[in-house]
Amino acid sequence: MAEKKIGSREFKVGPMTAPDAYKLLCEMIAITGSAAQYLPSMLSAAKKDDAEGSFLADVGAFAACSSMIKEVGVEGFLDFKRKVIESAMVKRPSGAYESVLFDSDFIGDLVSAEKLFEWVLEEQFAPFLKGSEVSGPVALSIMLIRNVFRTLS
Repeated sequence: MAEKKIGSREFKVGPMTAPDAYKLLCEMIAITGSAAQYLPSMLSAAKKDDAEGSFLADVGAFAACSSMIKEVGVEGFLDFKRKVIESAMVKRPSGAYESVLFDSDFIGDLVSAEKLFEWVLEEQFAPFLKGSEVSGPVALSIMLIRNVFRTLS
């Protein structure tokens, strides 16, 4: 199991079963499919190393995020986030690891929830992210889904 400290808490996650991983991949591709049209402009703008390029990349990311949320609705998007986040375990004050509770473990701390979400995706699907992050449908989907509520590490 992989372990990571996010904020003041320690998390761990193990590999998903193949059926669970495939199901999550299919959901992620379905959610992000409508946003793929924004990728070329996001990547092109991100290559510019100036304020305009950063702004244009953010506009593209904004449009992509809106498209993804419209595709499945707010509840559908939250259900996907919940599945990813709750696949991890958190070390409780007792020292025991327990399942993460999406509804109560991140009250007032969305930044940590997002960091956990990104880390779990990276741990589960790292082989698809080797080399270029834009090297296939899984990598493209992860790139898009990670830009929703993107936080700085």
